[in-house]
Amino acid sequence: MTTLGLIMFGGALGAASRWLLSQAILNSINSSFPLSTLSVNIVGSALIGIVWSLSEKSLIAPQVATLIIVGFLGSFTTFSAFSMETINLFRSGHMGTAIFNVILQNALCISVAGLGFYSGKFLLK
Repeated sequence: MTTLGLIMFGGALGAASRWLLSQAILNSINSSFPLSTLSVNIVGSALIGIVWSLSEKSLIAPQVATLIIVGFLGSFTTFSAFSMETINLFRSGHMGTAIFNVILQNALCISVAGLGFYSGKFLLK
Protein backbone atom coordinates (compact mmCIF):
# COMPACT_ATOMS: atom_id res chain seq x y z
CA MET A 1 0.00 0.00 0.00
CA THR A 2 1.30 3.47 -0.82
CA THR A 3 2.00 6.08 1.85
CA LEU A 4 -1.08 8.01 0.75
CA GLY A 5 -3.16 4.84 0.96
CA LEU A 6 -1.93 4.20 4.50
CA ILE A 7 -2.78 7.77 5.52
CA MET A 8 -6.25 7.48 3.99
CA PHE A 9 -6.88 4.13 5.71
CA GLY A 10 -5.68 5.47 9.06
CA GLY A 11 -7.70 8.64 8.57
CA ALA A 12 -10.91 6.70 8.01
CA LEU A 13 -10.32 4.64 11.16
CA GLY A 14 -9.40 7.75 13.16
CA ALA A 15 -12.47 9.69 12.10
CA ALA A 16 -14.79 6.79 12.93
CA SER A 17 -13.05 6.27 16.28
CA ARG A 18 -13.35 9.97 17.12
CA TRP A 19 -17.06 9.93 16.39
CA LEU A 20 -17.65 6.75 18.40
CA LEU A 21 -15.73 8.01 21.44
CA SER A 22 -17.36 11.45 21.25
CA GLN A 23 -20.83 9.91 21.08
CA ALA A 24 -20.11 7.63 24.03
CA ILE A 25 -18.99 10.61 26.11
CA LEU A 26 -21.88 12.83 25.00
CA ASN A 27 -24.36 10.07 25.85
CA SER A 28 -22.90 9.53 29.32
CA ILE A 29 -22.15 13.10 30.46
CA ASN A 30 -24.54 16.03 30.36
CA SER A 31 -22.36 19.13 30.19
CA SER A 32 -22.29 22.38 28.25
CA PHE A 33 -18.48 22.16 28.32
CA PRO A 34 -17.09 20.31 25.27
CA LEU A 35 -15.77 17.34 27.28
CA SER A 36 -15.95 14.94 24.36
CA THR A 37 -13.55 17.06 22.30
CA LEU A 38 -11.24 17.54 25.27
CA SER A 39 -11.22 13.80 25.95
CA VAL A 40 -10.48 12.90 22.33
CA ASN A 41 -7.68 15.48 22.18
CA ILE A 42 -6.13 14.19 25.42
CA VAL A 43 -6.24 10.56 24.29
CA GLY A 44 -4.89 11.46 20.84
CA SER A 45 -2.11 13.60 22.29
CA ALA A 46 -1.02 10.84 24.66
CA LEU A 47 -1.05 8.28 21.84
CA ILE A 48 0.94 10.51 19.50
CA GLY A 49 3.61 10.90 22.19
CA ILE A 50 3.85 7.15 22.68
CA VAL A 51 3.95 6.31 18.97
CA TRP A 52 6.48 9.09 18.37
CA SER A 53 8.84 7.69 21.02
CA LEU A 54 8.47 4.17 19.65
CA SER A 55 9.18 5.33 16.11
CA GLU A 56 12.31 7.18 17.22
CA LYS A 57 13.66 3.89 18.57
CA SER A 58 12.75 2.19 15.27
CA LEU A 59 10.32 -0.14 17.10
CA ILE A 60 7.61 0.91 14.68
CA ALA A 61 8.25 0.91 10.95
CA PRO A 62 8.14 4.37 9.35
CA GLN A 63 5.10 3.35 7.28
CA VAL A 64 3.23 2.21 10.40
CA ALA A 65 4.17 5.40 12.24
CA THR A 66 2.83 7.42 9.29
CA LEU A 67 -0.40 5.41 9.25
CA ILE A 68 -0.89 5.99 13.01
CA ILE A 69 0.41 9.55 13.46
CA VAL A 70 -0.64 11.25 10.24
CA GLY A 71 -3.59 9.06 9.29
CA PHE A 72 -5.30 7.75 12.42
CA LEU A 73 -4.33 10.37 14.99
CA GLY A 74 -4.47 13.21 12.46
CA SER A 75 -8.17 12.56 11.95
CA PHE A 76 -8.84 11.28 15.48
CA THR A 77 -7.82 14.49 17.24
CA THR A 78 -10.20 17.33 16.81
CA PHE A 79 -8.51 20.71 16.61
CA SER A 80 -11.06 21.97 14.10
CA ALA A 81 -13.93 20.90 16.37
CA PHE A 82 -12.13 22.51 19.32
CA SER A 83 -11.82 25.75 17.34
CA MET A 84 -15.48 25.77 16.32
CA GLU A 85 -16.70 24.97 19.85
CA THR A 86 -14.51 27.70 21.33
CA ILE A 87 -15.79 30.29 18.87
CA ASN A 88 -19.37 29.20 19.61
CA LEU A 89 -18.71 29.64 23.34
CA PHE A 90 -17.42 33.17 22.67
CA ARG A 91 -20.39 33.96 20.41
CA SER A 92 -22.90 32.76 22.99
CA GLY A 93 -21.38 34.98 25.67
CA HIS A 94 -19.56 32.27 27.63
CA MET A 95 -16.24 34.11 27.60
CA GLY A 96 -14.88 32.48 30.75
CA THR A 97 -15.74 28.97 29.56
CA ALA A 98 -14.18 29.68 26.14
CA ILE A 99 -10.94 30.91 27.69
CA PHE A 100 -10.90 27.98 30.13
CA ASN A 101 -11.38 25.61 27.18
CA VAL A 102 -8.40 27.11 25.31
CA ILE A 103 -6.16 26.90 28.37
CA LEU A 104 -7.26 23.38 29.32
CA GLN A 105 -7.01 21.95 25.80
CA ASN A 106 -3.52 23.34 25.28
CA ALA A 107 -2.13 22.59 28.74
CA LEU A 108 -3.47 19.04 28.96
CA CYS A 109 -2.85 17.95 25.39
CA ILE A 110 0.70 19.25 25.21
CA SER A 111 1.42 17.77 28.64
CA VAL A 112 0.09 14.30 27.82
CA ALA A 113 1.91 14.28 24.45
CA GLY A 114 5.14 14.90 26.36
CA LEU A 115 4.17 12.41 29.04
CA GLY A 116 3.41 9.79 26.38
CA PHE A 117 6.70 10.47 24.61
CA TYR A 118 8.82 10.22 27.76
CA SER A 119 6.81 7.25 29.07
CA GLY A 120 7.55 5.42 25.84
CA LYS A 121 11.25 6.23 26.14
CA PHE A 122 11.25 5.12 29.81
CA LEU A 123 9.49 1.84 29.03
CA LEU A 124 12.01 1.09 26.30
CA LYS A 125 15.02 1.25 28.64
